[in-house]
Amino acid sequence: MRRLERWHMYFSIQRMKQEGLKITPIARRLELSRNTVYKFIEMNPDQFSEYLEQLESRKRKLDGYEKAIVEWLREYPDLSAAQVQDWLKERYQQAAQCMYRLMAIYLELQQSHIDLFKTTA
Repeated sequence: MRRLERWHMYFSIQRMKQEGLKITPIARRLELSRNTVYKFIEMNPDQFSEYLEQLESRKRKLDGYEKAIVEWLREYPDLSAAQVQDWLKERYQQAAQCMYRLMAIYLELQQSHIDLFKTTA
């Protein structure tokens, strides 16, 4: 979810709260979990802004392996998440605990941020 979409969600929650709606109807209308609504309904805009900053600056579990993953993706552009996960397990013990879904999401992010077909002269 992009920053602007998150702000829209936050203000929608706040507006519905002002209208007197309870947590469950807000969650249903916005297709969110009740826990998410509870978390954001108590925040003021400054707290929400801090929350967004933390989201953007947090480290991901696989960031330490980014260089290796990017090299593999450049060499093998059609590499699957399962194969990357296997290679990480073979080469790095700490990465063995990484779940497949996390790996797939990470690869999507990496592939969207690097030019896989860039050739070096």
